[in-house]
Order: sequence, then C-alpha cells, then structure tokens
Amino acid sequence: MPNTTLAAIGLFGSATASSYVLFSNLGMSQYGLIPYIRGKVADVQLSAADKVKTWMGYYNNAKAWSVGGAVLNAICGTLVAFTHPAVEIQRLGFGSAVLGLTIVPYTFAVIMATNNQIMALEAKARQGDSLDDKKVDELVEKWVSVHNVRYVSYVSSWLLSAAALALNGNVLIEVLNVVYSVPVVPVV
Repeated sequence: MPNTTLAAIGLFGSATASSYVLFSNLGMSQYGLIPYIRGKVADVQLSAADKVKTWMGYYNNAKAWSVGGAVLNAICGTLVAFTHPAVEIQRLGFGSAVLGLTIVPYTFAVIMATNNQIMALEAKARQGDSLDDKKVDELVEKWVSVHNVRYVSYVSSWLLSAAALALNGNVLIEVLNVVYSVPVVPVV
C-alpha cells in the first residue's frame, strides 16, 4: 500500500545506510587498520602477534557496523518496496535491500574460515605463543582478497538506493517535513 511518508523515510534510510557501508569500507580499505597491518600506509613493521591483535580489534568493531548497516539498508529498502507508489522505485529499493544483505551469507560461506584462522592465531598470540610471520601475512592477504569481492554488493546496493533516491527527487523535502511536523512537547 503506497505511503509517501514511509517511502521517503525508507529511501533516505536506504541511501544513508548503503552509503555508510560502502564508504566506510572504502576508507578502511585505503587508509584504515588493514593497510596499516599490511605496511601500506606507513613504513611500520608490526610483529605477527601485533598484526593479528590489530586485525581482531578491527574485526570486533567492523562486524557490527557492516552487518548493522546492511540490515538497516535491507529494512529501509524493503520499506520502499512495500510503500512507494512508483513500481520502478519499489524495485530499486528491493534490489538495494537484497544486494546489501548478500554480504551476510557470503561472509559465512567464504570469509568465515579465514576469519576463524586469524582469530585462532590471535588467541595463540594472547597466550604468548610465537606466530609465523609468513602465515599471518598470507591470511591477511587472503582476507583482503575475499573481502574485496563484497564491494560488488556494496557498490550495487548503493547505486540502486541512490538511483531510487534520484528518481524520487523530493525525498529530502518529504523527510524534513516529517521531522519538522512532529509536535514539540514543552518541558515543564
């Protein structure tokens, strides 16, 4: 059932969430901890133990914002699919939702084995065991390779949500109308 207010919120939310997931990952991949671990940002040589500890710190935070952003995009894109009056925009919203969520099964099917290997090495490092530098470097490079495949989902999802937003045209005005039409309750 068409509802332009819900559709506008969905469009804005989908575009924002998919942008966040895409561009935060781009920033991380170019100038974040992963290039730092790989020695690509600065002439810094980390020990194998420091590399896996740093990766683990990154991973523990990134899994929440990446999956959270993908889920929020999926919710908002689905909201667009069920509430927007234009069929073309409904399809774009739903496509963005589905493509954004594909990172979840891909992670479990392809990336999780590498994640688990790095986590096992990090656990060994915490116990004071020495780690093989070459093995750590190989796992980090493997992780980067399989992670980069997710950009197909990130970019596709973002492009579809941006296209839906652009086709709609007046979504920002609609969202601002919703925000500013909420009654303000005076504090006594």
